[in-house]
Amino acid sequence: MVEYPFEISPMFEGERIRKEGMFVELGGPKSLGLELVRAKPMDEIEDDKVKIIGPDLKYGRGQDLSLGNDLQHRRRTCRN
Repeated sequence: MVEYPFEISPMFEGERIRKEGMFVELGGPKSLGLELVRAKPMDEIEDDKVKIIGPDLKYGRGQDLSLGNDLQHRRRTCRN
């Protein structure tokens, strides 16, 4: 299990983070944001692997963000 230095809980769902409490805004109305999700066979997936590519983040607003996720693909059969 991955440990995070902050709390993650449904208790915070809908919680708003004010500008003063934010280090950087990724994506948003004035910048680009996208996510690519790819399904791959299990033998091509490495659990808990995180790779960060790109320049260091700078304090401020509206930095572009793109995410890529590789997920396990398991063939499903439909039953009628």
